[in-house]
Order: sequence, then C-alpha cells, then structure tokens
Amino acid sequence: MPQEDQQDLRMKSDAIVQHLNAALPIIRKVCEISGVPAASIGVIHQGQSIYVENIGHRNVEAQLSPTSDTLYGLGSLTKGFVAASLAQLLHNHPTVTWTTPLQNIWPEYRPQQPQLKGNVSLLDFLSHRTGLSGDMSVALQGDMEFILPPSEVAPIVSRLDVAAPFRQLWLYNNWGYSVAGKVMEKLSGKPAHEYIRESILMPLGLSNTTLRPVFDEHIDFADAYAALEDASTQCLPREFPFLESLFETAGGMYSTVNDMLKYCQALLRSRIDPQSTPLGNLEMLFQGHIPLDRSMESFGSYGMGWIETHLPSVLGLQGDNAELFQWDELPYINDPRDPSKSLLTFYHQGASLGYYSAIYLFPETESGFVVLTNSMPLSDAADWIAQIIAAALHGFETSADYVELANEARRRKVGNVAAMMAEIEKTREEHPGDLPRPLDAYCGDYYNALGNFHVRIKQHKVKAGVLELAFQGKATQEYELRHLHGDIFEWALTHDEQARRARFTTWEQSYFLVKFLPNGTSNIVALEWGSNQEKLTSSNIQNRIADHSSKEL
Repeated sequence: MPQEDQQDLRMKSDAIVQHLNAALPIIRKVCEISGVPAASIGVIHQGQSIYVENIGHRNVEAQLSPTSDTLYGLGSLTKGFVAASLAQLLHNHPTVTWTTPLQNIWPEYRPQQPQLKGNVSLLDFLSHRTGLSGDMSVALQGDMEFILPPSEVAPIVSRLDVAAPFRQLWLYNNWGYSVAGKVMEKLSGKPAHEYIRESILMPLGLSNTTLRPVFDEHIDFADAYAALEDASTQCLPREFPFLESLFETAGGMYSTVNDMLKYCQALLRSRIDPQSTPLGNLEMLFQGHIPLDRSMESFGSYGMGWIETHLPSVLGLQGDNAELFQWDELPYINDPRDPSKSLLTFYHQGASLGYYSAIYLFPETESGFVVLTNSMPLSDAADWIAQIIAAALHGFETSADYVELANEARRRKVGNVAAMMAEIEKTREEHPGDLPRPLDAYCGDYYNALGNFHVRIKQHKVKAGVLELAFQGKATQEYELRHLHGDIFEWALTHDEQARRARFTTWEQSYFLVKFLPNGTSNIVALEWGSNQEKLTSSNIQNRIADHSSKEL
C-alpha cells in the first residue's frame, strides 16, 4: 500500500477509534441495564484489526475480566460456519447442489407435508423459507437440557407443522441447521464437528473456535448468566449443553474475539480474491433468498447464515429487540452527509443458553466487527452495541438513545411476563368455586404422535391439590401444574423463574396452558399443550392403539 494511502487509513482508523471510545460509557450502561456481565468487541477496517475492547466480568464471583481470547458461546453465529462448511462440501460433490431435493440427499427425511415432497432443498431450510414451524418445545425446555437425542431430527423435521406457504415467508427455524448437520455427516462420512474443523476452522487458523469445547478451570472462559428483573444475574451451570445435541450445528459453536476477527477477514477476502483464502463457493450464502418482510423489502433478505441489507436501514431484525418493538420503532441508521448513499451490509445475531452475540461485514470498506456477551439478557445488549459500532464505523448517525432503548426493552420484556401472569390470575378469579376432577383422573403419561416425546402428569410431591408435569418424565424437567378452570391447568412462570432455569423468556399465555381432553365416557384420554396446541395422547390409549395395530398385522 502506498505511504499516502497508509497515512489516510491511519487517520480514518484513528477517527473510528475515537468514535468507539466515546461510545464506551453508553455501551457499559446498556450492559448494566440489560443484565450483561461481560462484553468483548473487535473491529476491522480496510482488512486490518483496528479496535478491541473488553468490558465487565467473565466471572462475576471471582471478578475476572474478559480478554480478546475469552471463549464465549456464539449461538446462531454458528449457522454461518455451518453454511460455509457445507459450501466446501458441495464443491467436492458436484452432483449435489443447494437446490437438490433434500430427500435425494438424505433419505431419512420423509416429509409429511405434501407441498414439500420432492421439492424442499437445503437452500430452503438454510434460508428459513420452508414455511415450517420452528417450535422447539419437544426438544428444549429448561435447565440447559436438550430432551431429545440427535437421532430424532429426521422424524421431528418430517412432521413439523406448516405455518406459512412454502417459499413465501421468512420463518426462522433452527431445525434447518440440525438438518444441515445431518447432511454434512451423510456426504462427508464424518461427524459434523469434525468436518467443520477440517474444512473451515483449521485452514483459517481458528484454534480457539470449536463445537466441542473442553472445560478446564484454567481456560479463559466466559461463564454464562441469566439476567433477573432487577438486572442482577444468575450464574448458569458450567456446562456445554449443545455438545453432541440435536441443535449442535444450529447454535453450538464457541469462539473468541480474536478468532472471530480472523474469520471476518477471511470472509471479506473471499469476496475480493477467492484464491487468497481457503474459503470458496460462498456466493449463495451472501445472496438474499427470502425477504425478512415482503411488505418492506428494504429491511433486507436472508441468505444462508447471513442477512443481506443496505445502510441506511433498520438493523438487528433477527434478534430479541425486534420482538419487543415494532420494526418502525427501531433505530434507523443513515449517513446525513449523503442520504442517497447505499452501503452493502451483512449481519447475523446469536442467542444461546447464556450468550448473545452479533457479527457484521461491510465488503465495500473491508470492514467488520463482532460483539460477544455472556448473558440471557433483559434487552439484547449485543444488538444495541452492534448498532452503535455500525454507525461509528462509517460516520453514520442515528437519533436513537440506546440507553433509553435498553431500558424500554427491559420494561417491555418484564412487563409482558407480568401481564401474562395477571391475565391468568384474572381468568382464575372469573371461575370461583370451579373445581377439577379428582387429580388422579389426570395423572399418566401423554405422548405425541411419533411416540418420541411425552409429558408425565402426577400428583405434586409436597403440595396437596396440585399436579406436577415432567417433560419426558424427567426429574430435571418438573414444573408445578395448577388448576385454572374446568379441565384446564397452567404452569406459568414469572420472569425470574424462567431465568433461573435458563429458559428463553416466554409471555405467550397459551404456551403455559394444559387442556385435558375427556372421551365420551368422561375419562381423560389426551391433553393439548403449547403454542401450537399439540395433542398428546394418554399412554393407555397409545398402548391400546399399538395392540390393535399388531393384531391387524
């Protein structure tokens, strides 16, 4: 690079660093409001690392500070790695493409939805345009425990509920990346974590990035936390819940800021000079395949593991904050010096059990950054921080008050749960004197149609007149089940009860309602539960059906 260009780059980089340092008090306050103990940030510009910052504590109890080599969970940033790894694999299997019908690649997949048979592809699953529900209730409940084994991916995905027309709406669905892991194993003949390591991590020198972390008390590791209503934090168990789970390739990657900056540099180089990096065949990852919102296509489109958009725009549309605000309430980031200027932008967000994150790339300026945090927060601090950095990096402006946005997100999240709890109590008060059947009438095991998931209902071990439900019959998955009215019970949890059990915050009342269903003789034979009102059948009925079927055979 000529000396004059080097000097110009230094001046621009110095200006960016000044902007970022000036924003640090706001970033710290956003973390404090959101209940985020630590945040690690790294920025590259013109292909060079220009800024790293680590704030807070990776271990609150021991008051240990994070570094740029602190290991964090990446959550859904994993998806970009998985898609890139699949791209290398498909390059070596020219008879298989992104649009090859999935059934031709992975015969274990047998879709029950007519519109998908012989049509749905890897591209459809990885761009979240299948129209299938992404509900994970049968696989993940509380306490960082996946309750279905990886062997159940094919049966579950084959029977997911249809929530929208095929290829018409963007519906985020983690199951698609579980499918990606299975296809990777099928085509490579290796475990997915091993193929990703060999095809992406090792060639890029990402020695601290892995799907299979091993905990060592001396490792530079960010403990995972969940934020309580008052923004204090609950430390979560030192476990790696995604390890060997059915969602490992959807959200199980761990990495550091230093490694993620190398990753950003490699991705940017792959667009400028594909021969200069081990990464290839990535064009389809960064091409928008489905708009996030068809009514407002300027919000961007989803590729595979990446959202494609252009600044000026609204950002962070994949994360929690976008669920708490109307999208037109979110900050609009623009360049007041040149309102017509359009800057190509790629980003993705991550939300995991104890970790939230964000990654951004700007190919035109060879810029990018990563934000890693270690909490299930009251507001998505990683998103707010990312928006602050995106504006500072390019001298853009926004009228947003990010401290107030974090406060408002916190108020809304906590308030939504409180409103749900109040509504349930109001319903109970509207049915005074309404008594259930004898509680034994409800007890038993209730199974889904596949028979691979069940809810056990039993009398509470301590409280009289109260039931208990246990997902998969596990003692680790027990919740108090209280009578509401008629044959309907509820197991609603306050915000902090959800947080202490490492649950993603839910305020949808129907999710916490269990409706027992009698037959013609008034015996309870099934129940309906969850947002999709899935019907689970009593094991007694299941056994009778199985016996009848075997006699017919």
